[in-house]
Amino acid sequence: MKDFTVAIYSFLDDFCKNIELFKENQKTRDAEVLVAAILAARYVGGNHQ
Repeated sequence: MKDFTVAIYSFLDDFCKNIELFKENQKTRDAEVLVAAILAARYVGGNHQ
């Protein structure tokens, strides 16, 4: 799970930087939010609480 999480985060962080749709001056990076949603969908049946 750890390797999957790091790989997904790295990909999404680079992706968010390249498309430049997201703001950089946030406390939480957009990639972190997307990774949390993907991990919730994969490992806990879509429960996002």
